[in-house]
Amino acid sequence: MTMPLEEISRMIGKMVKVVLRSGREVEGKLVSFDLNANVGIETKNELEFVQGQEVCTVSCSDL
Repeated sequence: MTMPLEEISRMIGKMVKVVLRSGREVEGKLVSFDLNANVGIETKNELEFVQGQEVCTVSCSDL
């Protein structure tokens, strides 16, 4: 059984969609994450950091 952080680590460098508790979605390349589920996403225009407490789901869109 893989743990959630192992799954996220496999997504580094891939296109992902992060859904936030507010319902907002951030799509881009996953460039970083930490043990608190804080994530760094490279979007078309910027590098965006999302606090882990705001993250609802992270899904890989590189299929």
